[in-house]
Amino acid sequence: MHVITNNARTMKMVKKIYQNVDKLLFAAAILIGISLCLTKNLTYDEYYSFALAKHNLLDIITITSNDVHPPAYYIGLHFFLALFPYQQAAKIFSLLFYIGYLALVQFGFKEYLSKEENTFFLFLSVFFPCMFIHGCNVRMYSFAMFWTLAAALLAVNFCRKDNSVGRNCLLIVCSLLAMYSHLFTMLGVFFLYLLILIYVIAKREIRRILHFGVIGIFTACGYLPWLSITFQQATTHKNLIAPYDEDTFWVIVSEWFSSWHTPSRNSIHIGLFVTCLLCIIGIFSCIRKKIFLPMAGILPFFMVVITGVTMSILYEPCFFGRYAYAFIWGILVLMSCGYARLFKIGKIITIILVFAMFFINYRDELQMEFENEQDVFEEFASENIGDEDLIILSTVHGVLFETTSTRFLFGPVPAFSPFENLDTLLYKEQLLPFKDKTIWWIGFDKFVPTFWGHEAECMLELTYQKIEFSVWRVSYWGP
Repeated sequence: MHVITNNARTMKMVKKIYQNVDKLLFAAAILIGISLCLTKNLTYDEYYSFALAKHNLLDIITITSNDVHPPAYYIGLHFFLALFPYQQAAKIFSLLFYIGYLALVQFGFKEYLSKEENTFFLFLSVFFPCMFIHGCNVRMYSFAMFWTLAAALLAVNFCRKDNSVGRNCLLIVCSLLAMYSHLFTMLGVFFLYLLILIYVIAKREIRRILHFGVIGIFTACGYLPWLSITFQQATTHKNLIAPYDEDTFWVIVSEWFSSWHTPSRNSIHIGLFVTCLLCIIGIFSCIRKKIFLPMAGILPFFMVVITGVTMSILYEPCFFGRYAYAFIWGILVLMSCGYARLFKIGKIITIILVFAMFFINYRDELQMEFENEQDVFEEFASENIGDEDLIILSTVHGVLFETTSTRFLFGPVPAFSPFENLDTLLYKEQLLPFKDKTIWWIGFDKFVPTFWGHEAECMLELTYQKIEFSVWRVSYWGP
């Protein structure tokens, strides 16, 4: 009797957990995200975003026009930092859009996916490495992903139903915000619109074709002011990414299945296996059931990847794996369809493998989040570096260590630099005003200063965000 009662209680508890699994996944995403937003530690790219967003709006537009990314994310972050001017707040800004994306996953796909498929889609969106990593990254990736998924859901709704003017306007707004987030997101939205055009033409519904024509015209006009800048960026920026070689494939996929700071081959291999297996099963399942929406969802992702890789091979290296992140939800949808077709043991193994990927990468991200090397430098600087001293940086990565001292970059400062108190050092005569001051050199990868035959003493070595730095006190020798 007691055994039966205990079994009944266990089954009741399991059923209750299953009924509330979506809420548990949301709670897990929030806890994971907050744990990666607690310190002021930022990578160089993140600090770039943070520094740029603190400029006024005109400067943001001017600087981004000289960079390779549009300004929408930085403008949004600018207003958020006006309320909360801290590095942690910049991470939370990205986290808010990541949580918004999860809400779209939870409530936007109920009409198109089964309960099991939708739940696994949400599970992958929480525990897949690139999701929780970029979800808190002080970059435009979660921002872009939210708007691309919102635009995609509105596009599907447009294809399936009669739409109001309000929804069509919302599609235009979401599309433009996505396009103004990232260059390759703009290309992805273009491919999304191309899919819609093919669909409405195939349906031969004149009224819907005309409606979409109006949507396309307004969207194109909205991006027109930035189009000439996009062409200028594409033709002027060179050598920002290393040339492709035999390791390029692993570099690209590492950003989907592993931490891009500390890529793990084990995590990459697991991710490739799980993704390929579930996608293949998902494709066969969709073909058998004659449901083609999940397969259409992967096309923007693959078209962005193919375009980026092709441009990088034929013209100039310009594509990282994370540049397709805004459309990776298409892969996760198809994986969810494949997961639902697995036997019970297959589902259990799949969940275990995804958790293994999560823990491998979450451990590394936590280590980077809570390392104290920034505090070590700040303590050293407060005790040794004066406000009137000069700091020379071997590369722009040294700006991660903030000081109030005058700073020179050993070489030209990029036109897209948002960093203040930083000038180009090209001639030793520029050091004349500092002949009675202490000169410091911050070397990237512990680079030993060798310029102009000076003498230097290494005062500090540290590793910050997986990058090695050294701080040298330089003896002034005169011009």
